[in-house]
Parts: sequence; C-alpha cells; structure tokens
Amino acid sequence: MGDEAVRIAPMASRHSERGRPQRAPTGVRHLGVHARGTLHDALDAFARVDDDRGVAVVAEDQSVDRKYESLTRELITFMMEDPRAVPHALDVYSRPGPLERLGDRSCNICAYLIDCERGKDVCHVGLDSVLREASDKY
Repeated sequence: MGDEAVRIAPMASRHSERGRPQRAPTGVRHLGVHARGTLHDALDAFARVDDDRGVAVVAEDQSVDRKYESLTRELITFMMEDPRAVPHALDVYSRPGPLERLGDRSCNICAYLIDCERGKDVCHVGLDSVLREASDKY
C-alpha cells in the first residue's frame, strides 16, 4: 500500500500546481474517498478481529471497482469531447489505478482475516464464493 501512496503523491502535487481545467472529472476524488473508507474498515476489522466486518469489506470492494470503471468511461468521454484536454486527462487517468488497488489490498487483508478466523481460504475465489464460504462459520 505504501508503493501505491508513493505513486499517488507526485501526481497529486503536479495536478495542484497546474490548477484545474474548466471541466475536470470528479470521479477521482470520489474513488479516493471510497478507497480510503474501505481501507479504514479493513484495518478496523483486522484490529478488532471482526471477520463479519471483513466479509462486508470484501463485498464493498465491488463498489470501488465499479467507481473505477465509471471513472474510466468519464475520462474517455472527456477526451472525446475536447481533444485539447487529452494530456490532462491522461495524467488524471494515471491516478485512479493505485486508488483501486488500495481497495484490492483492503480486500486481501479481510480475506486473510476470514481465513485465520474461520479456517476458510477465500483469497483466490470470486465474491460469491467468499460470501458463501464466510457464511459457513466454523
């Protein structure tokens, strides 16, 4: 996760130095807030050894993934509408990947927690399997 933060920081600094274009995609901020919340919830579940909360975080990761996909579509539309905005949009586009991966890492923490607490290896299966396996407590 530290590597992802290192990738985000210089991009955010460059963006703030340039100022905002007339119309900037809003999805990056929303994705960042959501990914940060997911990470907070994952760490809280881990610290409290709350495997039920861990299951909820795994389910919530799909929402982070949907926000990432929506942002990708928004940026493509933004570039198509104003070709002069392509350099800025490409710079913005490089930021959401690390944010989406923070959601994935949060999910991994919770999968580890579920495995430790319930003896169920849910690391390499889809969400449906995680929810099914997690519902079978012990």
